[in-house]
Amino acid sequence: MQIQRISTQLPEQSVSLVEQCELFELTSFKALIYKKFIGVEQIPVARPGEIDVMLEKVIREAIPEGEGKSVHVVIHAHTCPIVGQYGQITMPRILRRLGLYQAFFSGICANRCASFFDAIDVIRTILEQRKGGYGILVTGESALTQELRVVENTAVAGDAAGALLFSYDDICEHFGQLLAYRTHIFGQYSQGVWLENELRSSYEQSYQSMMKDVISATLSQGGVSIEQLRWIVPHSVNRKSWLELADAIHFERSRIMLDNIAHTGHCFGSDMMLNLQRLIHSNSLAKGDHYLMLAVGLGGSFGAALFRH
Repeated sequence: MQIQRISTQLPEQSVSLVEQCELFELTSFKALIYKKFIGVEQIPVARPGEIDVMLEKVIREAIPEGEGKSVHVVIHAHTCPIVGQYGQITMPRILRRLGLYQAFFSGICANRCASFFDAIDVIRTILEQRKGGYGILVTGESALTQELRVVENTAVAGDAAGALLFSYDDICEHFGQLLAYRTHIFGQYSQGVWLENELRSSYEQSYQSMMKDVISATLSQGGVSIEQLRWIVPHSVNRKSWLELADAIHFERSRIMLDNIAHTGHCFGSDMMLNLQRLIHSNSLAKGDHYLMLAVGLGGSFGAALFRH
């Protein structure tokens, strides 16, 4: 299975974390701390209703002209249980407007930001059964509450949308052939941001080892060593944790794609699409390069997917 197209969208409005810290319920001092250690400066914030427009645009751009009827599955991987206004599910209305009546649709959010990899699994399974056609992995949502916008001492969330078009067709030009993917779930940490005392301490102490486990398992499944890996394409939580991971796995820091964090913050599942697109547009991926998408979902979910460009 291959990534044939990629499309991303950011909202028109971008907010300065330091200059407009009151919008994030942060003091100016705390905002400066976040800027230094998390690495974020600007946060893209969608206006009411804008995320729906962004979702529709990325899906439309992902579909090859005249190939709408060949789209067999659309999976929306999101972090929040509800996307959009309660009682008005966004995605089915968008798919109807795009004429994708025949496509199987589902939303997935159980593993939060790592639900991205659950979506890959569903798309692969359906396309294998159909023996052809397309599948679309969609991400995109808005951080509508303070708890979603600012994860204490960890991340500041931005708004974005993205879509990957997957195909089983044997084409010469593609953005990545899927070699392996894994999700590891550590249920003892399912309370996420509400972990307390010993469990919180245990999660923090075990974080790097849990990350190393999912990386090792995915690379092993794909038959690729860490030395053969050209890029890590992460979710953009914060610079500090990724630089610590690079040191822990003896991976060159400059080969973790962190350039977007300053201007996007953490855009939930869309991070990896934004980061992959930046690598593509900067001609940083050569034919045959291996890259690893990597994300952690609140609640102890760790996921990775290995691709060859």
